[in-house]
Amino acid sequence: MEKDILVITEGFHPPWTEGSINILLSWLASLAMNISFKGVIITWKDPKRAYIYEDMKKLKLTLGPSSYLWIYYVEILQKLRELPLLLRAPIKLDLWRTLVNQYLRFTSLIQVLRALQKIKGLLTDNQYDPVIIMHNVGTYMLTKLLKHVDTQRLNILVTNTFADYTRVMGLLHILASRNVQRGYIITSSPFTWYIANKIETELTGSKLKLLSPIPILGSVVEKLGIRHIFRKNDKAEDKIVHELLNNFINRYTHIVLYIGELNEARFPISLLLHLCKSLRAVDGGLLVVTPPSYSTLRHIKLIKNIGLPNNLHILPIPIDPWLKERILELASIVVSPNVSPESYTVVDPPLFIVESMFKGKFIVAFSNSYIRALFRHFKYESQVLVPNGDINKFIYVLLNILKKSASEYPLRSSSNVTEPITVGRELVNLMDQL
Repeated sequence: MEKDILVITEGFHPPWTEGSINILLSWLASLAMNISFKGVIITWKDPKRAYIYEDMKKLKLTLGPSSYLWIYYVEILQKLRELPLLLRAPIKLDLWRTLVNQYLRFTSLIQVLRALQKIKGLLTDNQYDPVIIMHNVGTYMLTKLLKHVDTQRLNILVTNTFADYTRVMGLLHILASRNVQRGYIITSSPFTWYIANKIETELTGSKLKLLSPIPILGSVVEKLGIRHIFRKNDKAEDKIVHELLNNFINRYTHIVLYIGELNEARFPISLLLHLCKSLRAVDGGLLVVTPPSYSTLRHIKLIKNIGLPNNLHILPIPIDPWLKERILELASIVVSPNVSPESYTVVDPPLFIVESMFKGKFIVAFSNSYIRALFRHFKYESQVLVPNGDINKFIYVLLNILKKSASEYPLRSSSNVTEPITVGRELVNLMDQL
């Protein structure tokens, strides 16, 4: 039986490089492997993305042999939302970031209200009874939706990929207080799921579900049947990247890889420069693959002002899943140097860590609760966790691994990374229980 689906989220648009959106995209594709569905995605552009391919008004997303979703874009104050990200900070940087984040939150509420108008218009038809998937929404949007919709006819899945325990608990309490019987909160975070169940078993036991993220790599994308969705790098970009990779293979014995947002919290400049300097002793280079967000481009400029190491290579362009898989295969070690105490600001688990486990890469990371929970959940052994913020220990461990033989640090691919069709089956089971 074909299902109707209504999806609400921010930033659901090409290029598909943002981790939280790719997790949602892969979940929808895995669902299409098990059932047929049709529906609508209501979204608005992410103002932090500096790289968007096209002026989008409406886009059809085809998934599987017989499933599709129409993507509708809400366009309110988009240029004004992007403006603070383009300006040079006129005051102390930390204060400026706080002001910009508050501004983005405020303008986001306007986008949310406009999106809710569209949703209410769709739900006025009593014959239309979709499964509503709200992805990475806050308590404000869920409260507003429940205020204007009959909760007795509401089928709702709230999916969450951020390491924000407070947000998840807030969403759970809203479902409970409004007596939403046919609703679940889905998290991709083993840490959030574990803590929530440990603290409030009665509330979370039936409403909070853990669903594994799916690696967005070429071989997995082929299996999901969504090759057509991902834009292949154009010839000029492709040539630059392949020349760089060939140069890496010929020039370095060891390739250390980081994939993700580039800023002071995710990859401190002091660690980056110290690491590059230390890698010269083992004939190593550092490759950084990063989406071209405003914060990334600003961070690259800061590095260049200090002095770009000759063994540091940064790719600030979106890369397709096939190229990303090839880059992962070339890497000797993958690093996750996130030192931010505000773990809720990152996608949890970081999708590139799941992809690295899928390829059996050795991972060196700063230790924090969510990444420890991730390795424990997937039973992943090819990793070393370093005390958070200890830069010297981080580099010592990494160099030590590069100097050791393969027998001392054997690599094992993770057979525990969930198969797409299994994830889709779990989603179908949840929908059947609504």
